[in-house]
Amino acid sequence: MKELNGQGGTLPEEVAELSLLEVFLLEQGGVGSTIPSSWGRLSELKRLDLDFEFLEGAIPETVYDLTKLRQLDLNDNMLTGTISTKLGNLEKLYFFQVMNNQLTGTVPDEIENLRNCKWKSLI
Repeated sequence: MKELNGQGGTLPEEVAELSLLEVFLLEQGGVGSTIPSSWGRLSELKRLDLDFEFLEGAIPETVYDLTKLRQLDLNDNMLTGTISTKLGNLEKLYFFQVMNNQLTGTVPDEIENLRNCKWKSLI
């Protein structure tokens, strides 16, 4: 695996094998890859923080299956696509940030399911 130190690299698929992982925090590392869809298997994950990583592509639908997430921070990347209606599955979120990306479309009505969410930053 290439070192994640601001000189590029990829987010490793193997992280999905860490079934008890609760926090994945990587800020300002400049990885410049995509979020692996396999990470949707991280059923114990409570915090996913990948801001300022030059991430590309869409937010994988599997991210919205991480129902124990309390914090999802994907701001300041180059993510494209839309925010899925499956966002409503993340009822335990208290922090949701996806600003400064290239996301399109409208905010899904299911965002109303995030009743515990104290911080929502979308634009």
